[in-house]
Amino acid sequence: MGGGNVAKGKGSRRMKTIKMSDEIHRGLSKILGELMAENGKPKTYEDVIKYLLSLREKRGKGGGIFTDNVATKGEGRVGPFIAGLYTAAVRGGEAAEKILREEGDKLTPEQKAYLEHVIEEGKRARKFLEEHGIKV
Repeated sequence: MGGGNVAKGKGSRRMKTIKMSDEIHRGLSKILGELMAENGKPKTYEDVIKYLLSLREKRGKGGGIFTDNVATKGEGRVGPFIAGLYTAAVRGGEAAEKILREEGDKLTPEQKAYLEHVIEEGKRARKFLEEHGIKV
């Protein structure tokens, strides 16, 4: 395996491209919103991946991926896993609104666009929850 100009060391950072479905991207975006809501500071997808890896590390190597196989309970009812994801999106949207309001003039256009995206996701999630009779 040729070394070429591969960066060495634990702290090395290189641009990587990861292909993923829109569904996975939405899920990662929701977690990103949750992490921003925790401390009110902008985060990156790298922060999300580090967070997920740390959770897996805490569970041990046999822990697998965090899933809940109960998506719905009965016809037309939303199960706790799905409700939790949508609730997290609402909270992420609220946190993004706060960050945009308080630090908007310090953010790059890309950061602003991302926060606006998170806000819209939060609004759609709130609408979904309201349509299913779930209080936020």
